[in-house]
Formats: sequence, C-alpha cells, structure tokens
Amino acid sequence: MEEKKKGKSHIGFKIFILILLGILLFFLKEENQKKFIQFIDRTTLMSLEPMIEDSIFIGEDIEQVFAYEGGIILWKENQISKLSLDGSKEWEREFVFEETGISVGKTYIYIYEKPSGIIHFLDNKGETIHRVDIETSIMNLVENIDNILVHFKGTNGEGICILDMEGNIVDSSIVSNRNILTFSVDDEGDLTYLVSSLDLGKDAIKSHVEVFKKGEQSQLDKEFKDEIIFYSNFIHRDKILIMTDKSIYMLKNEDILWEREFQLIKDIYIDRTKIYVLYGNTLETISRDGITQEKISFTEEYKKILPFNGYLIVYGDEYIMGLNRGEELFKYKSDKDVLKLIGGTENLILVYSDKIELMKFNKKI
Repeated sequence: MEEKKKGKSHIGFKIFILILLGILLFFLKEENQKKFIQFIDRTTLMSLEPMIEDSIFIGEDIEQVFAYEGGIILWKENQISKLSLDGSKEWEREFVFEETGISVGKTYIYIYEKPSGIIHFLDNKGETIHRVDIETSIMNLVENIDNILVHFKGTNGEGICILDMEGNIVDSSIVSNRNILTFSVDDEGDLTYLVSSLDLGKDAIKSHVEVFKKGEQSQLDKEFKDEIIFYSNFIHRDKILIMTDKSIYMLKNEDILWEREFQLIKDIYIDRTKIYVLYGNTLETISRDGITQEKISFTEEYKKILPFNGYLIVYGDEYIMGLNRGEELFKYKSDKDVLKLIGGTENLILVYSDKIELMKFNKKI
C-alpha cells in the first residue's frame, strides 16, 4: 500500500513539474506575455466618471492660461496673475514692455520683452529671481530639461541660445538664411540640442535638421525636400524622431531607420516605449521600430493628445476622451467649445473663452 501511495505521489509530482514547465515555456514567448498582460488589464480595468468640480470666470479678454505650482496662471495685456484652484487671486503683476512674451516651465515663469531681449525669471510668488538681457530680439522661449532655449533673431540671422537655470549663457548657434521651426535638448550626457529650420529657396522648399553639441559646430545637417517639419525630438542619444507635414521619420545620424506616411496629422506624443499619432479620425500607436501596435477610430473629431495621470486624453472642440491601453475610460461632451485642456494638477483644467472648469474623476469598476 505504501509503495502504491509513493508511486502515485511521484506521478503527481511529475505532472506538476510538467505543468510548471509548460507554463514557463508559454511565457518565454513575448507574444504570450503581452496577451496575458492585456487579459489582466481588461479584467481589472476601471472606468472613470468625469465631473465638473468648479467653474471659475476669467473674462473674455484673457490671452493665455497655464497650470503652475498647483495653481493657474492668467496672462492678458502685459498683466500676469496667479489663481488658486478655488478661484482666489494669490498675486498679480504688470510688465510695461514694448512687446511681451510669456512661457511657463516647471521651475520658473518667464516674461520677456521681444525686441530688447530682456527676460524675467519669476518664482511661485511672482517675484523676479533672475533678470537676463541677451541683447537681441526674442522670438520664442522654452524651458526644457534644466535649460532655457531661446529662439532669437540677430543681425546674422536666427539662432538658438541656451541658458542655464540662473540665466547664464551656456551655448548658442546660428542658422544662416533659414527660419527656425522647432528645437529641443537631449536629456542624456553632455549638452546636445537639435534645431529644425525652413529654407524658402527659389526652386523648392527645404527643411533641415541640425544637431549641435556644446562648444562645437553642427554635428548633423539632414535635408527634407518639399516637406515642412512640425515636430522634432531626441528618442535616444543617437536617434531623432521627425514629423513633417507628410511623414514621420526615425533618424540615426544621417540614416533614415524607418519612415511612415500619414495624412492629416493633428498631433503626436511619445512616451518611454511608444509613439502615438493622431491623424484624421484615428489614433495609431506605433513602436519605436515603426511597427503599428494598435489603431483606434473615432466617430467624433479629436485634435490634440494630452498625457494625464498615467493615461492618454484626446480632445477636440466638443469631446474629451480618456484612454488606457486602447480602452475607453471616459467620454465627456462639453456644451461650449473647449479652447485648451491642461494637465499638471490633480484636476483636468478645461479652458473656455470666458471661464475655466476643473474636472475631477470618480472611479467605477
């Protein structure tokens, strides 16, 4: 009897080992891993119920609205103010400049006089922490990965000036006889930045992408004939993603690793592993190898992509939709045209012509 029991236990153990080996072999395949993850996601996916928590009247003459340090920045006619999320005014300040620009980053608010090149770095209390004069006219300014990129126009043409967070000039470059379109900084290693520009020649329109390293001349100058660049960014240290009016390209040095043609591109967003392209009535997810992973078609019109709290939001004038791995989390229809959607706080901020609304979400399974 004992021998029979031992035999049965050995058989049971062997069956267990075989089942375990089968499971391990199943999950060795990447395709099966993805299918299992998708199954778990679908069975545990929550939907969200959007609710308007508060509505704040801002007037019809507000020019720009930003989220900053848990509050809301309003800009109109050389006047800047910060509101708390309950609508109360925290501070207000006026700048008497000839022609004023504003840019809001994670660290500072930047107010600049375009013709003169004077820049004020404002903190969360509206106080000037640094005042910088680059002594040439400013066309645009962006805070990007602990640097400030200033698009300027001087006597020798347009260029990019890189400032550190104290306002010191770190590097600069001139793009001769061309108009600058986009610019960004690599977040890895030594200071490296790219600039795309437009050459309006007599024979044809040409876009260029140039890569600069601190203290050095251009490392790369790639030409795109009969195309206009709308987006450019570093993907890895040696790869660059380019979006034109016709196609999306992945570059490595001078080589095009892959190219994808799209019609009516509206917006693009890149996370750590994927590229999301909104075009026509479709949101397409592609890998960094250029392979389509998912397509979602909409019956409503959506114009922009916004990352928010770990998922994606697409929105247009009327509709706002939240998506998680291709599954709809929520859909909201506004009774007025939405001019802009802002994340960066616990709430989603809906900007209208005369008011802003704070949207929160209740989870439901």
